[in-house]
Amino acid sequence: MAGDFLHKDPARPLRVALVYPRLWHQVRSFLPPLGLVSLATVARAAGHQVRLFDPSFDRTPRRLQEQLREFGPEVVGLSVSSDLYPLAQDICAFARGLGARTVMGGPHATICAEEVLAQTPDLDIVMAGEGENTFPAL
Repeated sequence: MAGDFLHKDPARPLRVALVYPRLWHQVRSFLPPLGLVSLATVARAAGHQVRLFDPSFDRTPRRLQEQLREFGPEVVGLSVSSDLYPLAQDICAFARGLGARTVMGGPHATICAEEVLAQTPDLDIVMAGEGENTFPAL
C-alpha cells in the first residue's frame, strides 16, 4: 500500500521538492539542512528529479512559493524542528494547493508524529526517524 502512495508507476520519476522551512529571523547558525541533502541524494539515486529549497535568508515565504509553483512538484517533503513547525504547516497547505503530496520528517515530526498528523490537515505522511530508509519505499 505504501508503494502506491506517491504514484502508480514506479518506473516514472517524480519531481520532488525538499524544503527546509526556515526564514531569516529563525537563522541561528549557517549549517545547511544536512538531513535534506542526504535525503535528496537517496531520492536522486532512485531516479527522481529533486530540488532542495532553503529559504533561510528570505523575509517571507513568497519566493519559496514562486519557486515551488515554477518547479511543479508532485511531492513536497519538509524537515521540521519545533520552531519551524508553523511555517511547515503553511507550506503543506500551499503544496496541497499545487496538487502535491506532502511528507514531513525531522525532529518535531518524529517526536510528535500523531499530533503533527492531527494538526496539519494538508499533510499526507509523517516520517519518524531516518527518512533515508523510509522515503524511497514510498
